[in-house]
Amino acid sequence: MLDSEKQDMSLVAEARKGSEEAFEELIRRHSRYMLGIAYGLLGSREDAEEVVQDAFVKAHGSIASLREDSLFPAWLSRIVVNMSRNRYKWNKVRGDGLNISISAQTADRDQDAKGDMELPSNLPSPDKEAENAEMERKIMSEIERLPDTLREAIVLRHVKDMSYKQIADVLGENIDTVKTRISRGRAAIAARLGGKL
Repeated sequence: MLDSEKQDMSLVAEARKGSEEAFEELIRRHSRYMLGIAYGLLGSREDAEEVVQDAFVKAHGSIASLREDSLFPAWLSRIVVNMSRNRYKWNKVRGDGLNISISAQTADRDQDAKGDMELPSNLPSPDKEAENAEMERKIMSEIERLPDTLREAIVLRHVKDMSYKQIADVLGENIDTVKTRISRGRAAIAARLGGKL
């Protein structure tokens, strides 16, 4: 067991006894990661912040239900994913469900990576950059069109860079199911883009 997992278990034990300081430390340790998950699924920072805040409130109220052998981040991730699902569906019903800003996050991440290159000659030409940005926009648009189960798996894998095991824990599925969903999601996106992926 990793030191961070031991620390989490100790903090959870203290939080169960009523220690607000211990729960605040759990928030400090995990809020950024949870915000990343929610943002990846929702594409809206405002919605993601609300979901994460609500998830911590829910976790605080039900921390006694967390099994002692369970890992806090996986348990909290499941709460965040479920609340993100609900918010995503609510946004779609309300008409705000395009969530296109998710591509801005991905574009920013790619731009940062390009900015780290030391040799200007390695930078893509403006035309190539525009082509890459357009392809990324198309891919993110196609991800939005996937059924929820496939979209969530694809986002957690390719936007949040989670392992299959982590995704399985977060979604409460087995690894084979996760792999199948990711494979089906990739195939659907590739088919819609004419095999360009």
